[in-house]
Amino acid sequence: MVSPLQLGVRGIEQSDLRHYRITQSVEPWISADTVLQAYRAVQSLVLAGGDNRLLRDRSLELMRFIASQRVLQGKQLPWRCLMKRYC
Repeated sequence: MVSPLQLGVRGIEQSDLRHYRITQSVEPWISADTVLQAYRAVQSLVLAGGDNRLLRDRSLELMRFIASQRVLQGKQLPWRCLMKRYC
């Protein structure tokens, strides 16, 4: 027996970084609404109840700063230290 709709989640977690990939395998006769509902259910589990809205410019700026500091330093600095440098 083959399921007409299969979803999978692969995850990589490293210290403070989490990266997940959701994959779908769908028979062409499955409705788009069914696919969307299934995807959103898995997405909600992966995001642990969080949302998937776009990041604001300031949040992206902070993320880029932290990434650049880690590359420059070659090590993982404490969050408090990074925030002092950012402000």
